[in-house]
Amino acid sequence: RQGGWDELEKIKDKYKIVAEKLSPNVTQDIMKRSKIGISPYGQCEVCYRDLEIIQWGGLLIKPDMSKVLTEPNFYIPMETYVPVKPDWSDLNKTIEKVLANFKDYEYIIHNARQKVVEMYSYENVCMYWYNFFANMSGIQNA
Repeated sequence: RQGGWDELEKIKDKYKIVAEKLSPNVTQDIMKRSKIGISPYGQCEVCYRDLEIIQWGGLLIKPDMSKVLTEPNFYIPMETYVPVKPDWSDLNKTIEKVLANFKDYEYIIHNARQKVVEMYSYENVCMYWYNFFANMSGIQNA
């Protein structure tokens, strides 16, 4: 994560960057007013913050997730998030490009929100768990 913070430090005079621990209410308010949200790998690659950024209407920028398997596959480059190199070397260039052409990236916000709504529909969640347990060895359907 430090590499990302180091890169953001280089452009802090150009943009309003919030990179500090805040109360949940303040965090939500900032997310609602932000165009983009950056989500580094934390304890693992997938983070609840990814969904929060999308929920509040932000464009998710995140290190490349192509080597991470999720079910369902949510992390689709340039469809549900904007990838950057895991070493963050292209972060500032990506931010500049996105903010200079923001309208060209709004479809990603829409796609990501649509995907989250689909993934977490009652039917999809129930079917996921039904299939998960039904396909375990030693489990018989009645």
